Amino acid sequence: MDEYQHPYYQPFTQRWHKKFEPKGDEVDDFSFVIVENGVAFAGVLVMLYLDDQGNHKLSASGKPILFLENRNADYYDAQRAYQAVREEFDRILEKHATAAMIYWDFLKSQEMSFLGQYFLEKGAFATPYITRMIDLSETEEQLHQKLRKSFKSLVNWGNNNLAIKIFDENTITPSDIEKFRLLHLKVAGRQTRSQESWDVQYDMVVNKEAFLMLGDLNNELATGVFMYISKRLCYYGTSVSRRELFDKPMSHGLLWKSIVYAKNKGCKYFELGEQVYPRQANKVSYGVYEDVSRIYAPDEKALNIATFKRGFGGNTVVRLDIRWQNNIFSNQNREQCGASKNA
Repeated sequence: MDEYQHPYYQPFTQRWHKKFEPKGDEVDDFSFVIVENGVAFAGVLVMLYLDDQGNHKLSASGKPILFLENRNADYYDAQRAYQAVREEFDRILEKHATAAMIYWDFLKSQEMSFLGQYFLEKGAFATPYITRMIDLSETEEQLHQKLRKSFKSLVNWGNNNLAIKIFDENTITPSDIEKFRLLHLKVAGRQTRSQESWDVQYDMVVNKEAFLMLGDLNNELATGVFMYISKRLCYYGTSVSRRELFDKPMSHGLLWKSIVYAKNKGCKYFELGEQVYPRQANKVSYGVYEDVSRIYAPDEKALNIATFKRGFGGNTVVRLDIRWQNNIFSNQNREQCGASKNA
């Protein structure tokens, strides 16, 4: 998979993710490209930002650092590019008091990338990130056959009982995003994020980085999903349904239609999202950045969501979640924890 076409790294989606970081717009952008004789050999999307504890961390708008390389480069050109990337990261880490960083290695051809190996050499810690991926090269009929048996009737219920509308760059209006926001507000019972973040979601749709799907039941908005999309991959974003309707299969029909829509738009893959198991979770699920060696056991809700996603077929895929932490900050955190325990 070409990770540069993961929807996380598109311009407006990056802008949206910044809204969930303390001082998210106040970042130092250290992104760079290695070019020789007019040919780009490698590039990195990376920014320095402050977390909610006041520590500087490297990421791509709060998401894993992105590393791209020219796969057509010969061995010697690639090695020179890698050395230039190494020197630039060494310079960044030497100049700035960085507490931690996160990077996803997509394991192309089952091989680690240069940057993943670089971070491990620096003392990073790697754990699996498990996700679920649907191959959209199959026909719609083949995809439907791979739905969990019980899901087929639930998808049919949604198709027969919900008035489902898709909003993309050609049909979206600000009022559509506002409907989704108000539904989210009603279900959550409170304002969970800024109005500006919702405005950016509208911009994402207008700029072909996302689409919105809403479902009415008895002429009243009942459910909705918001999906990230790029030319190659569609990613299951957020969904919300009215709580009093939880006994009905509100999301099944919308998610199935999203899969079909992504296929028809030319996407190669539909990523349902992370998979967790009774004793195996993904670090990113719980935002665990401070202790790189610990992964919390998933709760029942996370297990149920993972089971739900597997019902739509696809295959389980593993990436490497690589986290580097400055030893100085690690020691400070351990000392603080020890002091708290002794108090």
